[in-house]
Amino acid sequence: MTSETEDIKRVLAICFRMGDNQTADDLERILSFDMGWMDTDTAHDAIKALTFAGWIKDNDGTLSPNCEVKGIQAPLGWQPRPSRLTDPAVNESHAVETVSYTHLTLPTKRIV
Repeated sequence: MTSETEDIKRVLAICFRMGDNQTADDLERILSFDMGWMDTDTAHDAIKALTFAGWIKDNDGTLSPNCEVKGIQAPLGWQPRPSRLTDPAVNESHAVETVSYTHLTLPTKRIV
């Protein structure tokens, strides 16, 4: 695990430490006001980026981590680099699977 993915997982472990799902507003509050890591605009951008990169699942506005966060701890005084959250690595272990259509046989139209 790289230090970048460790940072992301630490942030998610802190944000979802109670095991409950959160809203985007809840996460913005945690990142900006509770932890004091960034302003609200940066927190908003981070949440969108982490969702797009596959670290956060969005189920109709209810957010949850898309990786295991149990047992992840942050050292005392640790802070993430905001750039690691606003421009995160893609969550390779939970990447969205794509369907390949290269082997499909399409019906042909018979011209009479």
